[in-house]
Amino acid sequence: MSGPVSDRDPLLPQARRSQSRWRRPHPRWLIPLALVASLARGLTLAARVQIVTRLSCDALHRPSRVTAGDLQITSDDLTALAIPTICFTDPAVLASAARVQMLLTVLSGGLAAFTAGRWGKFSDKSGRTKTMSAALLGLVMAEAIYALVSLRHLPFKRRHGHRLLILAPILEGLFGSWPTLQATMNAYLSDITPNGSTSRMFSRFLGLLYIGFAVGPSVASFILRQTVTKDLTPLFYLSSLFYLLSFLFILVVVPESLQPSDKQAPSTSDIQIPARPLSPHYAPYAPFLKLLAPLAALRPRRAGAMRKDYTLTIMAVSYFIYLMSLALYQVKYLYAEHVFSWDAGRVSFPNLDLLPSLTFAARILHLIYGLCSRNHVALWVFVFRPRPLRGRASISPRRELSFDLSLVRFSIFLDVLSHGAVVLAPTQSQSWFVLATTLTSLGSASVPSYSSTVLGYVRYRTAQGEQAEEEDVGALFGALATLQSLGQTIIGPILFGLVSSATVSQYPKGIFVLAFGLASAALVLMLLTRPRKRVILVGARKDPKSPRGRGRSAIPKDITPPTS
Repeated sequence: MSGPVSDRDPLLPQARRSQSRWRRPHPRWLIPLALVASLARGLTLAARVQIVTRLSCDALHRPSRVTAGDLQITSDDLTALAIPTICFTDPAVLASAARVQMLLTVLSGGLAAFTAGRWGKFSDKSGRTKTMSAALLGLVMAEAIYALVSLRHLPFKRRHGHRLLILAPILEGLFGSWPTLQATMNAYLSDITPNGSTSRMFSRFLGLLYIGFAVGPSVASFILRQTVTKDLTPLFYLSSLFYLLSFLFILVVVPESLQPSDKQAPSTSDIQIPARPLSPHYAPYAPFLKLLAPLAALRPRRAGAMRKDYTLTIMAVSYFIYLMSLALYQVKYLYAEHVFSWDAGRVSFPNLDLLPSLTFAARILHLIYGLCSRNHVALWVFVFRPRPLRGRASISPRRELSFDLSLVRFSIFLDVLSHGAVVLAPTQSQSWFVLATTLTSLGSASVPSYSSTVLGYVRYRTAQGEQAEEEDVGALFGALATLQSLGQTIIGPILFGLVSSATVSQYPKGIFVLAFGLASAALVLMLLTRPRKRVILVGARKDPKSPRGRGRSAIPKDITPPTS
């Protein structure tokens, strides 16, 4: 017997084709992408900084001959041999390299911030896989340009090396770069992950990314040790190949997580009030306003007679400040080069100077086995994880949100401890520096927990009835990607670049003092964040003329017993 028929059912029955197991969207499809793409990134993390340092050293020490150990080499050989000691110890070279690195990072981040929101909306309409493919294509072209600059006998490299290098962040930023790739991966996971599990899923995949970030420097060190000249070009060739394989895998093999009906349905942001032309007073700021347009998903909201809710906005500001503190990582390589004379072949296993590899390895263990273990053996998960109340099978959205908030606060607190430990540590102690820096690995859950908290709070508001519809996932993660581009790749690098170039000769630890202050400010804001309960303002009564909804009447009743 057939069930009830509504006016929305089709007149003719439609045959449903069951998808095969290999064509269904599943988190396992993103595992190869996370591993291979992060490995490609890890291969050239230190090599990119070393290319910039070589170009700066070549520009400043071109006329003279410099000494590298027992070898007398000229500036023409700087592209073929390891960087001489003078390039590590000369504050002018380090300051110049910091400025160039800041310029490249800001250029890439600025373009990524301008395009991240648009790529997020594009993923809502055209699919997640196409957006990830576009971001990977930009990374392929950027690595190819770095490979070209690293060539030994490039004719115009001496005079135009820096200008050619600028093309890499331009191409990388126009296609969204890593912020768009990570945001789209999170959107893909949120499409196929039930509520309450997003924080665990995001953390697992961030742990997979750190596998590549940890193995990449080790592979790069092994390749550099096989050659006397320590040529960096093979590293960029290999990185380009890995990005290209990831691009083809996503474009051809990975199934789309969005259904055709979801991609064709217009989002709530598309059917709102049409955009009005800007007044002449705001016309000069039109590009900047367009850059910030995706952040509208994080604006304060009002629900009926309730006052505006700034919780989501405070979370976004805290996330932005914390992302600025993450810009320390790029300058940390320059700090290690200047203080400890590390190069791309020493910043990895199997050396004792294993800063990124040890840090990333600890983050892998923390994110995959500690934070996300199903038996909850990790101490912080055991303490903070929510449990169903007695008589209930599920956990309330408010308690899930409180768990994510506790996890974010704990992770940021560990970052604050790490930066403070580096500031207080002896300057020449390499072991103390490595141990203090590795402490940040325990705080590596901050970024995925921020994403899960923002998504969970939007769903919490929807469940509470404080907003009519849930925000489009792509637009929401596009706003987070815009914040990541602005904070981690624009404003953050500018701050750390200026501080590094100004303090590298007198107080190199100034960058860690700045990171300590930013992380502390982010922690204070998250401590002020509370998921509010649904409280109706006094005097906000329901309109008697409006149609009555389901449930009990909202009109207060006098329950005082009559007096005799």
